[in-house]
Amino acid sequence: MLVDRQSSQAAPASTSSIDGLSNSISEFSYDPENGVTFESWYRRYEDLFRVDLASQDDAWKVRLLTRKLGPAELKRYTDTILPKSSIDFTFGENIQNRKSRFAEHTSLFSTRYQCLKLAIGEFDDFLDHLAVVNLECEKSQFKSMADDQLKIHSHMQPSNP
Repeated sequence: MLVDRQSSQAAPASTSSIDGLSNSISEFSYDPENGVTFESWYRRYEDLFRVDLASQDDAWKVRLLTRKLGPAELKRYTDTILPKSSIDFTFGENIQNRKSRFAEHTSLFSTRYQCLKLAIGEFDDFLDHLAVVNLECEKSQFKSMADDQLKIHSHMQPSNP
């Protein structure tokens, strides 16, 4: 009887901790002009899904992801996957689908060009600027750049007289 009480008390604690975790996930509102993409939003919660919610099945995690979409994002996502539903895809497929649908829509060339134009302003904080440069360099994927691509970018830079 004591064992029954202990096991019945353990289940609600687990459920309440999962509820607490799911409540800690903010709603996703797509704003590509300000860098709010699904990838950046998901990066914030990825460990929570991989570690803390690992015991939950894919369908449960997909439902949670879907509940966390804002109204406009939910409509856009469900409209683009019609006639299927989000539960017709695995959790991993849902992540990839959402990353592609709620991404920054600029060319890699443009992203690289903008990164190469970065300059620190007179009153900018050095560490803040360093963080921006680091982020933009990662988004620019310079490691995968071929020599001829680098040459094209170097010719695009304005020369200083």
